[in-house]
Amino acid sequence: MIKGNKFYFFKRLIEKHIPLHVQMELTTKCNNDCIHCIREKNIENELTSTEIKGLLLELREAGCMQLTFTGGEPLLREDFFDICKFANSKGFVLRLFSNATLINKAVAKRLKELRFKEIRITVFSIREEVHDAITQIPGSLRKTLQALRFLSENRITFRISAIIMKRNINALAELKAKAQEENWPFSWDPTIYPTYSGLKYPVLNRITNKEIEFLRNKRLLRCKKYQNINSKRNELNYFYLGNLHCYISADGRVFPHASIRLQLGDFKKQSFKEIWKNSSRLNWLRNLSIEDFACSGCAYFLHCPWCLGLAYPEEGKITARPKEYCRIASILREQGKK
Repeated sequence: MIKGNKFYFFKRLIEKHIPLHVQMELTTKCNNDCIHCIREKNIENELTSTEIKGLLLELREAGCMQLTFTGGEPLLREDFFDICKFANSKGFVLRLFSNATLINKAVAKRLKELRFKEIRITVFSIREEVHDAITQIPGSLRKTLQALRFLSENRITFRISAIIMKRNINALAELKAKAQEENWPFSWDPTIYPTYSGLKYPVLNRITNKEIEFLRNKRLLRCKKYQNINSKRNELNYFYLGNLHCYISADGRVFPHASIRLQLGDFKKQSFKEIWKNSSRLNWLRNLSIEDFACSGCAYFLHCPWCLGLAYPEEGKITARPKEYCRIASILREQGKK
């Protein structure tokens, strides 16, 4: 939710066509094999180190300030630290999404030198049998928890995040309690997406209506409430419609958002500047208004997180109503009626 001076800051950036934040997939390779994973797996023509550095220079020239490196598992790249060091030298604010299983004492010390603003780490449960069943890799929880200790020892800022699904719903309270005990920032989300290519098998892990009611009654889930229509309009403009944010795949394709697979261009064929300023799809997105979206007429519009990244893969249309969010939000709203 965007408030106060941020509104004016973001507005000025939009006027100048500045890509404030870029999420960059460094690799699709991963040493976990999560049952709900949505990524494109094993892309062979991933950007080389030289290509990535060239892209970073173009992003910096375009005014980009923040980079989030994601994957797959970014630490699998042999040139990971070289890329991060280069980005660091260009003044980017860096974030990292990782499963942390490759973080040992030496890696933690190197990460500290790079001054990441935040490292986001997925933990599905503190029960080994639950977490490892989701990652499908024995010992993955043990390695991740060990990494958290190394990060804490080096005073590196990190956040624990969890996806809620059938396999871990009964372990969520325990995970939250552990995070509070250890003073780990913690967030969780019950939304499971189809794969980037449109396959539906990950959604088989979605929790049922009764399980959402269980989380609601335990006060582990609640509806997000926006202050007013402008607050929601700002979120739409700033994060989903190609004004301040985009996603770049491991092979150089550019999208408005990780799960909105409307390809805007290809860095291997065009400069980033050309894509950012001249993409017909991007210009179409930027001209959309809040009234163009099916959700805008809903009586509960301000009581729903409204993820456009879910509407597109499920309905094939960015302006469609994301039905899974409607399902979850309608159940959570019942809490306020009791």
